[in-house]
Amino acid sequence: MLLNMASIRIIKKHLLEAAIIYKDNNIILRIKDDCIPFNPKERLVLINTQDLFKNIGIKMVYKIADEVIYQNLIGLNILTIKFKIQ
Repeated sequence: MLLNMASIRIIKKHLLEAAIIYKDNNIILRIKDDCIPFNPKERLVLINTQDLFKNIGIKMVYKIADEVIYQNLIGLNILTIKFKIQ
């Protein structure tokens, strides 16, 4: 029998908050955390377009979302992803 095992070591507790909001025919996904700053748009620019599977999650979000906004305010990463409902 083959088992996949992962070991997680928690050094510091972090804040993670997610909200799904319906407003003005938009579904808005807002994710906040207090981890190190991470702007997905910067990562998207660095992606080699020849490798279709590299950072595929970020590529998918930017392809299907109507708007992606990243902010780092008072030490919080705030990622807002908007989907327009037709």
